[in-house]
Amino acid sequence: VSANVVDVKDNYSVVVENDLINGNSNEKVNVSILCPITRIASIPRASARRENRILGGIIAGLVLSIISLTALAVFIAYRKGFMPDCRRIILHYVYLIRKKHHPRSNLVQINGSTDGNGSNGTSVNYFDGNNKEFDSTSIAINQFAGYVARMHKDGDFGFVRLFEDICEVSKSYTFPADVSQLEYNKSKNRYTNILTYDHSRVKLSSEDREGRGNYINANYVDGHQRANAYIATQGPMPNTINDFWRMIWEKDVSVLVMITNIKERGRVKCDLYWPQEGSETYGTIQVTLVSTIPYAYYVKRIFSIRCKANRKRITYERLVHQFHYTDWPDHGVPLFTLPVLSFIRRSSACNPESGGPIVVHCSAGVGRTGTYIVVDTMLKKIREQHSLNIPSFLKHIRQQRNFLVQTEEQFIFIYDVLLEAIQLLNIGYNDIELNEQNFDYIIQMLDYFDKDSNLTRLDKQFQLILSQMKTNDYPQSFGQMEENLSKNRTQAILPYNPCRVVLSTERKQSGSEYINASYMHGCHRVDEFIITQHPMMNTITDFWQMIWNTNTSIIVSLYADEKSQPDVPDFWPLPSQIMDCGSFSVCLIDERFECEYIYRDFLLQSTEEDYELRVKIVSSTYWPDACSPLKASFNLINTIRKLRLSIKSNSPIVVHDLFGGHRAATFCALYTMTEQMEVEGILNVYELAKLYHTKRPGIWRHNGDLFFLYRCAEILFRELKLPNSYNSTQTSSYHRRYLPHQYIPSQALDEPVPISSYASTSTQPTSTSSTTSAFANVAQTVMDSFSKRRQKSRSYRSQTLKKILFLNNESPL
Repeated sequence: VSANVVDVKDNYSVVVENDLINGNSNEKVNVSILCPITRIASIPRASARRENRILGGIIAGLVLSIISLTALAVFIAYRKGFMPDCRRIILHYVYLIRKKHHPRSNLVQINGSTDGNGSNGTSVNYFDGNNKEFDSTSIAINQFAGYVARMHKDGDFGFVRLFEDICEVSKSYTFPADVSQLEYNKSKNRYTNILTYDHSRVKLSSEDREGRGNYINANYVDGHQRANAYIATQGPMPNTINDFWRMIWEKDVSVLVMITNIKERGRVKCDLYWPQEGSETYGTIQVTLVSTIPYAYYVKRIFSIRCKANRKRITYERLVHQFHYTDWPDHGVPLFTLPVLSFIRRSSACNPESGGPIVVHCSAGVGRTGTYIVVDTMLKKIREQHSLNIPSFLKHIRQQRNFLVQTEEQFIFIYDVLLEAIQLLNIGYNDIELNEQNFDYIIQMLDYFDKDSNLTRLDKQFQLILSQMKTNDYPQSFGQMEENLSKNRTQAILPYNPCRVVLSTERKQSGSEYINASYMHGCHRVDEFIITQHPMMNTITDFWQMIWNTNTSIIVSLYADEKSQPDVPDFWPLPSQIMDCGSFSVCLIDERFECEYIYRDFLLQSTEEDYELRVKIVSSTYWPDACSPLKASFNLINTIRKLRLSIKSNSPIVVHDLFGGHRAATFCALYTMTEQMEVEGILNVYELAKLYHTKRPGIWRHNGDLFFLYRCAEILFRELKLPNSYNSTQTSSYHRRYLPHQYIPSQALDEPVPISSYASTSTQPTSTSSTTSAFANVAQTVMDSFSKRRQKSRSYRSQTLKKILFLNNESPL
């Protein structure tokens, strides 16, 4: 189908409001519309002729009514703060309702933009994933993991060549970008080489007769089976902030994705375009900050916006959700794929089906922006199709905005993020987040046994947690240096280099900055915790140096009969002593026993300036093993949370056990889950456990550690949401099989298990017939419920389509 032409075949016609356009077989008809589309359907030509005769008899009687309705519509539009552009509008897509397919799969393209102002220039075909030119790069989902592994070999050589091919093809694109280079628009471009193609640019309503106010450096970008699903744009500048919010208002945007920080490496990458509190007016758009929720890797803000263009200021308000990823470096990629996957899923899911395009911006609006768009589109495609064609889609959207996905690193990162999603899909999880509706079912199905793999779903999850996509995923070279080997209690648990705590000392010798300690994220911050081992005789000074450097106020000490272990000294001075640590000193000022815990208060004083730091150590014996009932595990969590709130500290909480292993990791995980539950009521145990393992490999001993987290998640849902429906004193036979001490009876509880032993050890719990039957009944009940809801939903959609599309007794879909 060529630009501005509809190919009407089979003696069918197009109905646009009250205008009937008859079509002959194989006859091309130009279609222009000066009013909104309300109905498009296919009807027989004979019926069309009868419709003409009927319409001819009633049009005269409806003329006055139409004029009145038109006047009323214009008045209402004026009252809402904008006047529609009544220039020629090109019909862009026609849904062929006669064919029995999903409506979005039958798009017929007529022109390249769905902007109400029309478009000029070259037409770009809609992407359907079936481009024969790029079939060789289409990868089946069940072969995706192997493909990614092969492409990563030899220093990512396969990815590098593939990306170079895409860049070569992109150089051949010669789409005009004349409007971006007009003299009065040049100042609106943040970067001189990032211009907007004319055929896909976003057009704002003109502010003057010459149309000079309709430019913004932004392009429409297609998504999965949806044209113009995104708007890719640059970070707003002081002279474009008003235009940016005008675009948000006019294009009915509900979700705004920001993938840059205001400043990066000392340079301004994006100007602050929202109010930090209260309301601000940008041009004719009033923006009010409703809420701000900081998470570890991103910030979610909700704005209420309304247009104040009309004189009487009578207009409606709507909400805009901003998802601001704060841990994505410019021209680079994040360290971890799972937070990005979660971020993209949550931000995309926030956009309603009937909503406008998702606005995505970084600094230039090409690199990180393009990465987000490709990943989100491919995630949607995974749900419906069994293969992915990433190069083909990237070549397509580069025809809509130049340089999308700017670097090799970003291109490779797309595959790694999608691999995380596909790996979960392969073990039966499209999404593994727990919420109030699905938590019981997901936890129960952890015991589902797969005869082919001889593993339960819990086993499969644990294997994925320990899996490594690349051999260099976990560099731990600092902990393996010869001068640092004596500072590790075990070589099985070493910090991941990018997440390790780096000491700042006056000593200049090699290795003086090393300590076996790792930053761990919580609900709100990336460095909310530090997990470390119990200090050794030769690392006590390093331990206190870490406390001093990080300004830590709370230390959580978890141990189980550590005094029986060799080299487990008290790392604090006696009440009558002062410990000299060079630039500061440490003294014990109070020691007491309250309830189940021992509290010790310390004073750290600088020897060089007038500064002191108060530190509190809370010690618990045999946590969480001695906690009964299970919900008692949260007593320590709540104690530390209250303590932190009372001292108003935002510094990291240092948590240590003997090896800096599963006890400390479990504490941090439960603390994080508790806060996540309060903030949003959603938990992702798998993501949390895998990220912790990635940052500190070896902290999880076996799948019993993972199941303990799921059991605690169940407590949170039942106790916080359903307080009367759970009896925590009861333990089923299923739960007893997963108690941690039954997995490795020959080893000490705190002894870490080398990573190499995970691959050769698989636990297969024996299921009793009663338990299997109980889970089968639960699963059947849930599936029956899902089936009823699907049938009800399909019935409702069918009735709605019949009401809207039924014409001349011809059945719609």
